[in-house]
Amino acid sequence: MSVFSVFSREVVDKYIKEYAEEYSANLKAALAEFKPVEVNNLVKILEAQMFHASDPVRDLVEVNLGAIINLARAVKAQAKSDFAGIIGRGNELTATRILPEMFKNVWGSSTTKWDYNVTSAGVIEYIGTENNPESTAEEEGYIILGFIDPVAEPIITKAQIVKDNTRYQSVDLCFNYSSGYPLAALPEPWVILPEQEFFIKVKAKDSGVTRLEPVGFKIQRAKNLLELV
Repeated sequence: MSVFSVFSREVVDKYIKEYAEEYSANLKAALAEFKPVEVNNLVKILEAQMFHASDPVRDLVEVNLGAIINLARAVKAQAKSDFAGIIGRGNELTATRILPEMFKNVWGSSTTKWDYNVTSAGVIEYIGTENNPESTAEEEGYIILGFIDPVAEPIITKAQIVKDNTRYQSVDLCFNYSSGYPLAALPEPWVILPEQEFFIKVKAKDSGVTRLEPVGFKIQRAKNLLELV
């Protein structure tokens, strides 16, 4: 059990079980076996990273625990290493929230910030570009559950992901302010599997400042986090 106790224990207990090796028709990927201790390791690190998050973001992560576990299983199937979480070493797997420095291009350039000054309405390359897409190694993957944009009025209204030259439906980013926090949940999580190329475009309705940030996680080998970035 996590010392942070961010998620409902009833929900967490539902997922802490033995998962057998299988094939996911939805993800079109093999899913490795996953032990209860691995699920617990994953929940611990997610709760630690969500400890200071807003309630809507916590809730979004909680309701997608099953999808996050399946991504970890898909990465494990390729990496052939257990998920050890925060105590992971070497080739063992862990998880971390998505940061801008993970990508070659954010907002069409090399940057370490989500902040961007939109100069006019229209379509903008957000993460990666069509000519220079991002890519995942065989032992890593991403899951994006939605977006936050902590500005007075979000100007980004749509988003679209392209994976391995396949364009997926664009989605409306309907930011919910019911709790005073600008969160737009995706209808279905965007899962980027090992050894995939991808880029994300967004549409702005007007000029102005955006701080659009994906709510999601990257599964990767623990040794990749040995250096401060």
